[in-house]
Amino acid sequence: MLLASDAVHFYEEQDRIMPFTAASDLPAMYDAFAFIREEIRNRDVTILSRHDADVLTRFSTCTELPAGAGIAIGDAPTTTKETP
Repeated sequence: MLLASDAVHFYEEQDRIMPFTAASDLPAMYDAFAFIREEIRNRDVTILSRHDADVLTRFSTCTELPAGAGIAIGDAPTTTKETP
């Protein structure tokens, strides 16, 4: 799993190699896209975009949270809820 944070705000940016509308260092942004593409190719990583609502359709919803409040990535250990 690669948490892209602000390197990839939306999946379309990475898919189209299209930087966000505001960038302080455009060459570094293209370098980040290249790095991410290499990680996908060489390590078979999954990108987690920071701001794209599409994460809610690309990943399973977390059943322990209200609907739409979070996603589940992979197999998480079972949790137990303590009663106060």
